[in-house]
Amino acid sequence: MKLIKNGVTVEATEAYDIARFVAWGFKKVDEKAPAEPSVSVETEDLADLTVAELKELAKERELEGYSGLNKAELVALLEGGAE
Repeated sequence: MKLIKNGVTVEATEAYDIARFVAWGFKKVDEKAPAEPSVSVETEDLADLTVAELKELAKERELEGYSGLNKAELVALLEGGAE
């Protein structure tokens, strides 16, 4: 199942993972509906995301070396690695 929040899309298959992402504010994507337009994350919005969300965004952007970073380091990486 695909879920989205602030332009960050995640894929989850286990009920536990889906419930966790929904608790974090992600919304289920209706696969039958037209795709939601991609939303670029503004710099000030990055600070509002959780570490898990920042890591998911780094993964989506195919950045490397993000797994051991803290929140401030992730924000810095994403600001420099933004397309």
